[in-house]
Amino acid sequence: MSTPSAGSSSNLVYDPRPFRLGILNANQLSAQVKDIKPTPDIAGWFTNLFRKIDPTIETREYKLWKDEFPEEMEDCDHYLITGSPHSVYDGDAHPWLYTLQSFVRDLVEDPDPRSPKLIGVCFGHQMAGFQANGYKKVDRSPKGWGIGLRSFKVTNRQPWMDPFKSEVIIHYSHQDQVQALPPHGVHLGGSDFCPNEMSMICNPVTQQPKIFSFQGHVEYPRPFLRSLLEVRRERIEKANPGRLDAALASLDDRYRSDELLLTRWAINFLRAELPPVKAVPKMTIEEMEKREAKMMMESASKAEAIARKDREEDAKAQGEEYVPPVNFRKMLQAHEENMKRKQQQAASAPAQPKPPRSRSSSPSAQEQVPRSSSPLPKTKKPTPKSSF
Repeated sequence: MSTPSAGSSSNLVYDPRPFRLGILNANQLSAQVKDIKPTPDIAGWFTNLFRKIDPTIETREYKLWKDEFPEEMEDCDHYLITGSPHSVYDGDAHPWLYTLQSFVRDLVEDPDPRSPKLIGVCFGHQMAGFQANGYKKVDRSPKGWGIGLRSFKVTNRQPWMDPFKSEVIIHYSHQDQVQALPPHGVHLGGSDFCPNEMSMICNPVTQQPKIFSFQGHVEYPRPFLRSLLEVRRERIEKANPGRLDAALASLDDRYRSDELLLTRWAINFLRAELPPVKAVPKMTIEEMEKREAKMMMESASKAEAIARKDREEDAKAQGEEYVPPVNFRKMLQAHEENMKRKQQQAASAPAQPKPPRSRSSSPSAQEQVPRSSSPLPKTKKPTPKSSF
């Protein structure tokens, strides 16, 4: 196994044991892209790339668009999210994206320093910035397509970036960008075209690094990227006239790229025992749970809006008048708030003494039943019918 260079000044400890990398493949290829030569093999390309540097790494592919996800987070030692033709905010059209968002959130929020880490590539980088504890800051870039061979500067050198290089050259094919990092994100590199090019996401409570991600592609063979851009020629030229030919020129075999270097950094990040990042704002567990609850309410509102739209379309198709249903979620929330308010009022009010029971009154039937030494079985209360 290849290890960080002997001349490194890093004091990090690296776990030398073989590990399994779960490849969360989000790259659902279109019919046009499937016909490209060389035949696309996203998981295979990542496997060969990582094993070229570290032959002890095993991989397991999960095809996310087929709802293939790890049953348990511990099914693999670490994970990688690939690129994708979809946008991270397209969950309504592709529901498996919501499952992936939850997976990323669970991984980031796991406080165990031995729990899996994640590498994000292109779409994976955007998903990390989008869903790390519910921080949604990814959108289509007004600058248009980022394609071809480009460079970015490292702005925040980390000890696991070994061997180090201050400017990295890599392949690109994207429209979306991470617009801003979450509060517990660390900016690692950027360019004028893509300011948030490379980053690290930490657990908001422990400040432990959990995700290393970047916008470029390390896995694409250059002939494939040339063919991919040609397939997208019409779309690219319509949005950014003249940009495609310049991008294709940059992919000439005379120009080198740093996919092996970035992959080495990714492996170092996964193997290293990383200390907490003190510069990251620390949250309490209560604050994190509150943020999670807020996000769940937002998701519920969005789901209700989608369901309402479906019901409207069904009613219209049947020639019926659409009658909006009562919003039970809001009604339940109002009920809970009202009950909480009554409890607070009861707690703050002075206790009222109970009136003594008259000795002449006959005991109730319940009081005449002898007490049993064993507790009575619990009975389920009948559910009241809704009046709505």
